[in-house]
Amino acid sequence: MMKRLILLTIVGVVMVMEAQSQDLPIVAPEQAGLDPDHLKKADEVIQDAIDDRKTPGAALMVIRDGVVAHRAYFGHFTYDSDARKVDEQTIYDLASLTKPMATSTAIMQLVERGKISLTDAVSDHIEDFDPKPSEDEENDGATMRIKHLLTHTSGFPPIISAEQVEEEYGEATREYFLKYINKGKLSGKVGREFIYSDVGFITLQTILENVTGMSLADYTRKHIFDPLEMKATAFTPDVTDHIAPTEEMDDEYLTGIVHDPRAREIFDGVAGHAGLFSNLDDIGRFALMMLNQGEYEGKRVLSPAATRKITAMPYGMEEFGRALGWDKHSAFSTSQGDLASDATYGHTGYTGPSMHIDPDSDLAVILLTNRVHPDDSANVVRLRRYVANIVSASVIE
Repeated sequence: MMKRLILLTIVGVVMVMEAQSQDLPIVAPEQAGLDPDHLKKADEVIQDAIDDRKTPGAALMVIRDGVVAHRAYFGHFTYDSDARKVDEQTIYDLASLTKPMATSTAIMQLVERGKISLTDAVSDHIEDFDPKPSEDEENDGATMRIKHLLTHTSGFPPIISAEQVEEEYGEATREYFLKYINKGKLSGKVGREFIYSDVGFITLQTILENVTGMSLADYTRKHIFDPLEMKATAFTPDVTDHIAPTEEMDDEYLTGIVHDPRAREIFDGVAGHAGLFSNLDDIGRFALMMLNQGEYEGKRVLSPAATRKITAMPYGMEEFGRALGWDKHSAFSTSQGDLASDATYGHTGYTGPSMHIDPDSDLAVILLTNRVHPDDSANVVRLRRYVANIVSASVIE
């Protein structure tokens, strides 16, 4: 009888430990030093945005001092009368949040493991890499380096379209797309001009895959998402039941299929700039890892040194306002609001999500929306800023 009791106790402890390892730590706002009454104003402005058809639904998480102090779900997947409600299982197309969460985190892992350096020339890792200077610029001998790709100072254009590649090579395959990048013309001065570019992060994807011999999807799953137990996070998700749809195309909503056209049409859903899907709790785990110097629940994804580096503007490049994959103070950083500290970093996604992290206040704000549903006409830029201001102002201790 005693042995049975001991066995049941051990089993119970194991089950509790497993549950604790899978669930985020959640407390009341006041226990995390937040004013609960003020924090409710964030819920109100989100509901107002839904009522104004800025987005059919949303999910909000506020993290403070290593715990979740607020988590809320709003609205529905679509504007249809019978649409599913947004809940804790709802998954969103993260669009450009793919850049910092997947690509730049993976690149920094290669840096800290001695596989590459931020100052390596891109041509060190991509054969026949030789893009030409823009038409109005002479070649000044500047070498494009990995740090330029991460900070959007590579000189690459914002995008390269499938039509451009098809015009050049007759068809728009991944092979020809990458060839077009390697031999195409730049739009700006390497290291001397900020041009927000998806092309740079596709190039980072190529470097990672050349160095590791793994696809971006396989690498990030093994080295980032699985260690953090981010079970709802993936490129090309298999199950679409819990995924909030984006734009309507060909009389169907894009559901579980990446919205970005280059990621969708050229890269089969796995691209360095877009393609990641995730839910609120998974992104919360990622944010907690970043706030804890690269570690969460005993699993280290980045070293403290790499975590500090990835969120800082490189020396001599401060004028561009970009860290290594994260936004600090560029023209794209308005989602941080007006009250965040100067240490804040974050990113947004075209489809509607945003995350910003303020290490000085030990604070993270994650807002997920599918604002492109159903016709890519709504805008949540102001909503992000208002929510960020409310959350920052709710910090009272």
